[in-house]
Amino acid sequence: MAELPPNRNSGNDAWKKKHTEAKQQQESSTAVAADLTAAAVASLPPPSYEEIKKDPPRRPPPPGATRVLPASDGTIFAPPVPTRVSIAEPYPPPEVEPPQPAPQASTSSSNIAGSADGSGATINIPHGTSLTMSLSPNQGTPPAPAPVPQQRHPAQLPPQLAQPVQPSPLPFQTIEPLTYMDFTVGPLRGQMQNANTWLERNRQYQATGFQTLEVPRENEGNSFGDASNISNVSHCNLRVASNVQFIRFLRMWLIPRISDTNTQPFTFTDVIPLMKKSKKFAFEDLKETVANFNEKLKRIPLNGRILNIQTLQLKTKDKIAPTQDKYEENVFTWIREGDDSPEYFYLTYLRIFYQEGAATPAGAVPQIAYEDFTPKQSEDSKSNKDFENFSKPLTRAQSFLTQNADKRFINIQTVDHFFSKSPGSKFEAKTYKTLLKETDTGDIRQLRFVRLYYEDYLHIDGTFVPEYNQTYLNYKTFCPEKIQRETKASPPVYESSKDAWSRVVAWLRATRVRVIHAERIVIRAFPGNKCVYGDHEESFLSHRPDWNEFHLYAIRVHINGVFSEPPAHLLPPIPTIPAATETKSCSIM
Repeated sequence: MAELPPNRNSGNDAWKKKHTEAKQQQESSTAVAADLTAAAVASLPPPSYEEIKKDPPRRPPPPGATRVLPASDGTIFAPPVPTRVSIAEPYPPPEVEPPQPAPQASTSSSNIAGSADGSGATINIPHGTSLTMSLSPNQGTPPAPAPVPQQRHPAQLPPQLAQPVQPSPLPFQTIEPLTYMDFTVGPLRGQMQNANTWLERNRQYQATGFQTLEVPRENEGNSFGDASNISNVSHCNLRVASNVQFIRFLRMWLIPRISDTNTQPFTFTDVIPLMKKSKKFAFEDLKETVANFNEKLKRIPLNGRILNIQTLQLKTKDKIAPTQDKYEENVFTWIREGDDSPEYFYLTYLRIFYQEGAATPAGAVPQIAYEDFTPKQSEDSKSNKDFENFSKPLTRAQSFLTQNADKRFINIQTVDHFFSKSPGSKFEAKTYKTLLKETDTGDIRQLRFVRLYYEDYLHIDGTFVPEYNQTYLNYKTFCPEKIQRETKASPPVYESSKDAWSRVVAWLRATRVRVIHAERIVIRAFPGNKCVYGDHEESFLSHRPDWNEFHLYAIRVHINGVFSEPPAHLLPPIPTIPAATETKSCSIM
């Protein structure tokens, strides 16, 4: 048999073996370096709130992202771009691939596109390791770059690379998981139009609800002062026998936009009780008012999808039925001058905020509905004025949602029910009443309860598909922190609404809860000779119109699901106030 020709590659066996050993040694060194880097990252102490505030955590973008995607924690991701990118993260540390050895210098075309001037690009790796490559921008066809865990705002990029990503005008930016915008200028319809204009220009947000807010302001001399900063007020003090002007404005609650659909404008309609034809000054109750409105919806359906519903109260006087335009006024002056004051009435009505032209369920006629969950009197107490705290009615509201999963849940609201007679042993809260008379000498009782709004359906056919809700109701209340104690001559001082809101955002970022809706609530207290303590969990309160009244404005965030309180170092520090110098001074919470 003829001998085979010698293998021409046999002379390279020694070189291959040497090359393989060198490669294995290099990979082993790289793995050791990666383990040391991971250990160093794990040993770092958690950052303080101030460090997180300067550079909030961002989640890495999904692989192959091709458009802006808002995450549940409010981070917006954009497609990766070849640029100077720092991937050093605050707590928690990111999952970073171990650094690879730099390729050998070559005169061939590069596979990575660099800056337009050919100066190359640098990627900064944590703990001081850097990887530098020489890039040639005009050679070869660059493939899609690998995703990176963090992107910076275009203002930090070279001009050639700071290209906007549509449709969001603010790519690479971390936006708040919940925020709000206040509109205080012009009539209510004009405020709503300004809100729609703002949404059109800021597509990274979507509205999760609207709220008509009211702030009282005392007369200072001949004028009521400037109203431009009225939305930043966190508390106020109303004195007896003083002229008070009530300012109404529109607050729009916002969350990160999930998609670019449903960008139609928002509007509202009021559901107003009609005055009864009788000798007494009386109006329809809320049940009759809603029933009449639903009859109207059968003939003329609402042109849009309901976003949220709010219960409001209109102040009227002298037994005069208010006209339609009175419900939309944003300024009301209440003159309180002792015995010469006119009679005032609270008239309750509903305001429905909806999105024009938005899709409604096919195959059925929507009907609005509500359910009230009031606190129960404590059975083991000797006083009839002891009621459950706010959390108990919310638990019953959750049971109602579970049993009616085929109803479309709209929103819930914290509502104050006012009545004049002291609650007896068989007290029943008539929350459906729409009219209450107030005098300067009579006691007024307040019962805080939960009102749940939902959509029911009529004339259902075979094409109707109900929206089964999977909502687990929960909430968290945030009160402004006190920065100055009260004295005998002046009430306490609290931080501004802006400072208080920073605590809300920090808590939401730390817990990453799913927000359903938010609302501003009023906590009332009455300083003076008798100290009555106000608390956001209390559901019953008694006061007189001739008492000085103190208002504290808190934020209540309604949440879907359970949560755990975050560590203290992730939240802003609570301001410290000096110790009380007067032993007999009373504290208003």
